Amino acid sequence: MHIDAIRRWARAAFASALLAASAAACSPPITVTRPAPRRLAVRFEGARASLDLGPPLDPSEADCGACHEAAQRQWERSLHARAATDGVFAAAFRHEPRPSCLRCHAPRGDVARGVDCETCHVREGWVIGARRREGSPHRGPVDPSMATVDACAGCHQFDFPDEVDLGLEPSNAAMQITLTEWVASPAGAEGRACQSCHMAADDRGSGGASDHGFAVMGRPDMIRGAVAFDVEARAEDGATVVEVTLRAHDVGHAVPTGDLFRQLRLRAEASDGARVERTYARRFAPEPIRGHALFAALRRDAEDERLFVDEPRRERLRFAPGVEVEVTLAHLRMPAAVARAIGVAAAVNETPLYARRVRAPDP
Repeated sequence: MHIDAIRRWARAAFASALLAASAAACSPPITVTRPAPRRLAVRFEGARASLDLGPPLDPSEADCGACHEAAQRQWERSLHARAATDGVFAAAFRHEPRPSCLRCHAPRGDVARGVDCETCHVREGWVIGARRREGSPHRGPVDPSMATVDACAGCHQFDFPDEVDLGLEPSNAAMQITLTEWVASPAGAEGRACQSCHMAADDRGSGGASDHGFAVMGRPDMIRGAVAFDVEARAEDGATVVEVTLRAHDVGHAVPTGDLFRQLRLRAEASDGARVERTYARRFAPEPIRGHALFAALRRDAEDERLFVDEPRRERLRFAPGVEVEVTLAHLRMPAAVARAIGVAAAVNETPLYARRVRAPDP
């Protein structure tokens, strides 16, 4: 990588580190021990290898949509369809154009198609599915693993890529750990696969088939439904004390999950201008880049402050007596400082989840 590119990347990483440090200064760091990332069986390698579909069979989405019209419409509004053109990814990729990113965001080599029908449904020249519907013209093999977590693992659980050009040795450190989180969750214990939430059977004219909208980022209600949010205020020792309780529930992974930069941001602003922020995210320890004393890569877990099922997080925030306090919770695809550094607008980066106004009752 050219040294200018390293400098640009390092500035964003430094901004992320500053944000983490400022959050740590607001409250004592919480170190949470999690199961070590485990290697799972996968249908295809995703982030670890380029995708090879085998002998030529190259239908377009329009070809698939001729029979699967509802699934095509759902896919077109999905983040899978925009995996390589979505504004947040595109801005990050311009800043740090790592080829390994495209193995998941454009596995067939065409950024305009993102993660398309063929990525999952074509292998060795055959159209495949988890089951065969009556009357289907396809004669390819049935692959039941498409209805399991194995279908998702290749792109949602992988290590940091080898970066020999930066003088970094293979770290065997997990860049994304969604599948490990699932294994440790009640959903994993019950055998509820990713598809049970993210491809829940659609009732909008698709005959009960799985929804190919892969709901998450375009569904604030879904993210909101994964976090219970309770706020109380009371007068105590001459101050307004605001107690916030956050609980992850009915979700098969941490909140947030996926990309290592995602975070929840809790913000409390009082009517006198006082403000307190907390962020809940994975934190990474810097690893020096040989030959570049000022630069470091963030590749090793230091602590994990995200929300996990059955582990409520409680915050006590103190303000001046008599003030009204607005408490908000938002999902961020990357820290606000990093988004500003690479030109991602707050409206694109942030998904508001909750907003509550509270005032302590008179003693």
